[in-house]
Amino acid sequence: MNIPSLLSCRHRRLLLYPPADGVPPNAYGSNCCDGFQDVFVAGLAAYLEWGLYSTATAIVDNYFTFWVRKNAVIMYRGPEIAQYGRTLTLMAQFYRLTADPTELLLKHAEKLIGFATMLLQRRRVAQRLQTDDPS
Repeated sequence: MNIPSLLSCRHRRLLLYPPADGVPPNAYGSNCCDGFQDVFVAGLAAYLEWGLYSTATAIVDNYFTFWVRKNAVIMYRGPEIAQYGRTLTLMAQFYRLTADPTELLLKHAEKLIGFATMLLQRRRVAQRLQTDDPS
């Protein structure tokens, strides 16, 4: 299956299932997987690139309403640091492409600031490590 048809299939299945992996429930598509950061960033990137801004808006609102806590914790199995950064990049792209007419970024600003703050804190800790420290 090529990538456009795979993403198209996922898009159609959003009508039946929440944004998991574009698969039916009980096949790694159950609601326990909805908070998977990889799925969020891949889906959002595709919707933005394809100009599907209303779907992108719905995905962002769903994710930040139900899966992100104010302290930057994702209510899923564990953080993927690179995906926090990718999410912030996609939020900038979302604003650039849509101008955010529903003020969705303001609605979720506290959580987005939490992402940025957490990443900056981790960077400061890493900068204090000795260069020969493997951690």
